Amino acid sequence: MSPWLIRHGLIHVGFPYIGNYDPICLELSSAPSDKGASVVRLNHEDILMERPTVHRTSVSSSFLALLEQQIDA
Repeated sequence: MSPWLIRHGLIHVGFPYIGNYDPICLELSSAPSDKGASVVRLNHEDILMERPTVHRTSVSSSFLALLEQQIDA
């Protein structure tokens, strides 16, 4: 999946949990200079099946916001 992710401006940083293959990525194309890249979860089956549309779910507005959410939890 990495070549596909890189071509689409995504940096793979993890998975939601053990046994789930949906990549969690930083979406560089959405990164305003002052906020940083948003964090998204992509459907791995859409990528592997080369579907024209890959389902994306927003995880956080930025990596920093994600860290702050975890600290507050």
